[in-house]
Amino acid sequence: FNAFYSCFMNKREAKIISDKVVSALIERQKAVCMTNYQIAKKTGLSESTLSYIKDFKQTPQLMTLILMADAIDVSLAEVFREVENYHRKLCK
Repeated sequence: FNAFYSCFMNKREAKIISDKVVSALIERQKAVCMTNYQIAKKTGLSESTLSYIKDFKQTPQLMTLILMADAIDVSLAEVFREVENYHRKLCK
């Protein structure tokens, strides 16, 4: 991910990456027709925490992203690769 991170060095830019990862997870959640309640049950996170994250009011920690990805049966690495590919196009 070196090329990926070379484009984004400050907190604002890191927030952009985080938001893109969350957006990708939201899309995956919709694709598998899971509710926040179902994800909350699988992850141990509260529905309100999930809502704050999905409304971009709270930046999730890495472990939270891992839990969310596992709950919807997707690899977080795969999600990061999708975001990385998107940002590589922007950095050219």
